[in-house]
Amino acid sequence: MATAQRARWNHARRLGLALSLLTDPVLDRLITHRARFDELPQVLARLAGGDSETLCQRIDYPD
Repeated sequence: MATAQRARWNHARRLGLALSLLTDPVLDRLITHRARFDELPQVLARLAGGDSETLCQRIDYPD
């Protein structure tokens, strides 16, 4: 965040914008991979290993 914008874009405002963007279905196109929570260790290993195909990883938590 640019210093000049910090006064206008405090933490609460940035968080509010981020959470509102999560509800925009257009951004779902950025999710390239999905995995269940129990697969998280394998997912993290893949990402840490330099996976260049994943743009945004989604983790689905159990109900």
